[in-house]
Amino acid sequence: MGHEAAGEITALGPGVDGWTVGDRVTFDSMLYCGQCADCRADHTNLCAHRRVFGVAPADYNQPGAFAEFLNVPARLLYRLPDTLSFEHAALVEPTAVALHAIRRAPTKPTDWVVVIGAGLIGLLVIQSLRAADVRNIIALDLVDHRLAVARELGATHTINSRSGDPTAEVAALTSGHGADHVFEVVGMEPTLNLAINLARRGGHVTLVGNLAPATQRFPLQAVVTREISLLGSCGATPEDYHRALELIASGAIHATAMISATAPLAPQTRPPGGSVGGFTIPNFFSF
Repeated sequence: MGHEAAGEITALGPGVDGWTVGDRVTFDSMLYCGQCADCRADHTNLCAHRRVFGVAPADYNQPGAFAEFLNVPARLLYRLPDTLSFEHAALVEPTAVALHAIRRAPTKPTDWVVVIGAGLIGLLVIQSLRAADVRNIIALDLVDHRLAVARELGATHTINSRSGDPTAEVAALTSGHGADHVFEVVGMEPTLNLAINLARRGGHVTLVGNLAPATQRFPLQAVVTREISLLGSCGATPEDYHRALELIASGAIHATAMISATAPLAPQTRPPGGSVGGFTIPNFFSF
């Protein structure tokens, strides 16, 4: 936690140009080196030396924004439009992640697209698809109220995988062909297999979810014989951050619908022996 945040610059390090104390900013959660081959090719999300603010795995861990101050290299900063609140700006990072996933497998407006998982990232993928003029978006989840929000935010069809048969329902909607693109944003073996099963012959599956490093059973025969293009999507690049800022500031991404509560910086809420920072709680955040 602590990689989805926004705030004001309170101090500048030596040699920093183009920024002043008081500037309102958000930042790239990926601490990239800017020097390796991937960084030089604009694949900063794949930096050989990357670390990620506020994540737990030892390979990537970097202290995050659940603190009073955070030291961020100037190259990671993005200036906020005057009309964009800090609460909405805190959603720039997950929106950039959703946009990057869509760029990995470009869609056409007439494509049938399935999004498995209507949590935070899933809802942002749905809104990003709508912003790209995709007309047929099927949201899958196990919880009806999440599916209701998915419809409000742009899904044209919803399927509860607990009470229905998603394979049969997607087949019926697509005249038996299957989905052109499937975005898997859960990161579990059953949903991985479901994503591959829902894709048409020659279709695309983009994997965004990543809950655990455990080995997954994989339907290799289905991927090979149906020539399914399988893509991974990790983090986001500066291009995605700039686009996320544009979409949230314009209202194309409905940030308010993604926030269920805020916790203020209030001394009386400080627990014994600890401290509390102000933060936004994303709606439908799940583990």
